[in-house]
Amino acid sequence: MILQILFAFILLLLAIAPPALSQTEPKPIVEHLGMLVWAEEVSNFQAVFQQRGWHGWGRDTNDVCPTSQPQVTAANASRCDSGPDAIDARNHSWTGVTCDPFGHVACINLAGTGLSGPLSSLDNLLDGHMMSLLSLDLSHNRFAGELEGAWATAYHLQELHLAGQAADLTGRLPGAWAAPGAFPRLQVLNLAGNQLSGPIPAAWARDPEAADGSAFPRLRTAALLPGNSWLCGPVPEGLPLAVLSNSSAGSSSLGLATGAREQLATSG
Repeated sequence: MILQILFAFILLLLAIAPPALSQTEPKPIVEHLGMLVWAEEVSNFQAVFQQRGWHGWGRDTNDVCPTSQPQVTAANASRCDSGPDAIDARNHSWTGVTCDPFGHVACINLAGTGLSGPLSSLDNLLDGHMMSLLSLDLSHNRFAGELEGAWATAYHLQELHLAGQAADLTGRLPGAWAAPGAFPRLQVLNLAGNQLSGPIPAAWARDPEAADGSAFPRLRTAALLPGNSWLCGPVPEGLPLAVLSNSSAGSSSLGLATGAREQLATSG
């Protein structure tokens, strides 16, 4: 509770700061506090942390992005796919976290680790204050709830993987995700293996010829299948619909499928 209050206080200070200060890039401490608040809201985070022998994720945020840790940039974000156990513990980094050369968190990958909690906890990671976050992979866990339109403020996010939450991730696809300025750099959206329902918002249609004037201007892959059997209706024009080739696999198994539109059209 104390962390939540501290985090809210820092965000308030940023909101009322002079324009010259408020427009600067958030300091890493803001990102790290947001991650700690998120961890506190994940129901079984501490239990999984101890069971798996994870490192970091404590009150001392100085060891989140050590200089010896592997680093990624927007140009090599694919290195985020290494998984939660790939970083050498001797680097004293937080498990599942990879940083950029400037000490900001670039990737969080805790896929398939058995975490469970409210999906709304992701507000702390996708609220726009983690400006350097390139990739978030929480696939194959048990986060429950609905997708939130406010996450589209994650300006630099290139990949969002929330596949395989089974019956826990429900509701509709947010039309707000295709609003002007939303997810301007998102390239991969992986929501397969859930229980989403309803039509794909018409606002998700995109025009590849108008890279900056349509929904998801840089989106290459939108994986909605298999699963999500209650999705229905037409697929918006230009949406690069894909099928996850193995529902138990990670993000590397994403692939465009020519039959994806037909599968969706006949489901629901």
